[in-house]
Amino acid sequence: MALLTIASAYAAGIGAVISIGLGWIESIQFIPTILILSVTTIFFWIVVTFLFGRIYCSTVCPLGTLQDIFLRIPRLTTKMRYRRPFRYSTGLTTLRLSMLIIVFGTLIAGITVPALILDPFAIFCKIINPLAAASASAFAVTLTTILLIAWLAARKGRLWCNTMCPVGAILGVVSRHAVFHFDIDTDTCTNCRRCEYACKAQCINLDDHVVDGSRCINCFDCVAVCDDNSISYTTRNHRLALPMMQSLQPDKNAKTALDIEKNEYQ
Repeated sequence: MALLTIASAYAAGIGAVISIGLGWIESIQFIPTILILSVTTIFFWIVVTFLFGRIYCSTVCPLGTLQDIFLRIPRLTTKMRYRRPFRYSTGLTTLRLSMLIIVFGTLIAGITVPALILDPFAIFCKIINPLAAASASAFAVTLTTILLIAWLAARKGRLWCNTMCPVGAILGVVSRHAVFHFDIDTDTCTNCRRCEYACKAQCINLDDHVVDGSRCINCFDCVAVCDDNSISYTTRNHRLALPMMQSLQPDKNAKTALDIEKNEYQ
């Protein structure tokens, strides 16, 4: 939240004195560093992502934090929290890679418009300071973007980050093979699905007990809600103690944690 506050102050003070002392917040953003060819910063984020996963998306990107606020609004009440749990979904890999190819393909060709349009930091600045739009049409585009991102975040969590965002796409390619990653202990997991319902990246597949590292944004929400301590942030990959049981399908009649809590709430 501290970085979000700083980024908000910077965005609101574009062209003003306040932005001078806060300019460093833009210098650590991924797309701006690519546009100015800051090799050191680019290399830094690639290495950090390879070691620890997409912590950039959960801590440094202000648009990501803003989406977290949008997605929590409809879940403030107990009733709405039960109605809006997240569910695992297969990644839209084709769309994500297509956006990545378009952005970096145009950058190589010397065209920066697609990158500037989809740059999460630029989008965030427009959301915080929409009055800076140069025309009525630009303001309309900004407003539409705000509503779209807010709606997607409220319903689908970090879907924008894992489909349209070029930063999420390129870091996702690296984080798929991150040294530290989230691993599910299949021997202790009771399939209560609390982690799945809490995962705003919708990347926890409990049928196979795997976490899609390319979409995981390292928010640690899954670890916080797991009462069985079955999810850990580690370098290891857990395997079943009894491999013969790996082919067993989950009991579809078994009650999940959400079912139990719903009954208690009612």
